[in-house]
Amino acid sequence: MKRVLIAMSGGVDSSVSAALLKEEGYDVIGAFMQLFDYSKICGDSLTEGSCCSPEDCADARRVAQKLEIPFYTFNMEEVFKKTVMKNFLEEYLKGRTPNPCIQCNSDLKFHYLLQKAESLGADYVATGHYALLEHHGAETCLKRGKDKKKDQSYFLFGISREALRKLLFPLGKYEKDEIRALARKYGFAVAEKEESQDICFVPDQDYGSFIDRSVSKSKIIAGNIIDITTGKIVGTHQGIHYFT
Repeated sequence: MKRVLIAMSGGVDSSVSAALLKEEGYDVIGAFMQLFDYSKICGDSLTEGSCCSPEDCADARRVAQKLEIPFYTFNMEEVFKKTVMKNFLEEYLKGRTPNPCIQCNSDLKFHYLLQKAESLGADYVATGHYALLEHHGAETCLKRGKDKKKDQSYFLFGISREALRKLLFPLGKYEKDEIRALARKYGFAVAEKEESQDICFVPDQDYGSFIDRSVSKSKIIAGNIIDITTGKIVGTHQGIHYFT
């Protein structure tokens, strides 16, 4: 029996992915990745539409218990801070708009999960992304999934071909409505759970204020807003990171 480590976020997609893999006969192990400590900014309150919160971890654990599969929580807060969050801050201060979810997948999440999978004797790592993999001999191609409205293949483009050979995306052949229907069939409490679409470490989505709080004041450069046709100063700004 092949063993697979499934990344469980506490949402409907990864929950159904775990159930589908178990139905297919895999020896499934669930894993939740703790990337950010919400208590530092949210206290006891939780943010709807966010991801990686304590509530999400509890939801993932309940699904694992229902499926009767082992469940682990991996604390990755420090490495996440030093890689994904650091890059996010640096890029904004340069006037660029990074996508931390893509970097998290390519540079952190799958790299770490593949290492954990090996230590647990797992043959594959799986997630609830809507994408497809096609194998052509020694080559593995990443393609869009059936549900074009939910396509997430672009989040995964940075993953190496070597790593792709060890991944499974059970939802690639389904549409979102089908996944919610399956979640109801399995009796998952997360069947109607709101999707997470925001950046996990900026739960209020106020990027400018987050950057102000996170970097040295010497790196924040305020200035004038100038009409380049007349040279007239028409206003002021608090830093370029408020405009990308």
